[in-house]
Amino acid sequence: MSRNHFEDNLSVAVAAFLRRAEPGCMWWHSPNGGTRNKQEAARLKLMGVLKGVPDYIFILPDCSIGFIELKLEKTPHHAKSYQSKEQKVFHKDFEDLTDRKDRYAVCRSINEVARALDGWGIIWMGRLIDKPIKVV
Repeated sequence: MSRNHFEDNLSVAVAAFLRRAEPGCMWWHSPNGGTRNKQEAARLKLMGVLKGVPDYIFILPDCSIGFIELKLEKTPHHAKSYQSKEQKVFHKDFEDLTDRKDRYAVCRSINEVARALDGWGIIWMGRLIDKPIKVV
């Protein structure tokens, strides 16, 4: 299984957690990754797709914005993953623009996602982990 599939599996688990836990904010996944042919990549670029946009975008109750980029921890199945050059540029540009160094998190697990959102003052409306979410 490729590294991207492991990261996809983590994304699916994070989305399942967020749906169940119902953070008191709006959130969505930005599907910028994946394999595309040259024509589709060019079309998406013309439409405004931006390289380096983090995996998850959050509009918080105070109308501020937060970003979570998912990366893999090292396991016997894959190497630890890191932000790409484009992701680092987006991260820096966001911090420079907003002067907010606390609303962009690189997370490697559901627990790290929950801790980042807790730090952003999220009030959980639903159920936190009451049964395990399987990361395949």
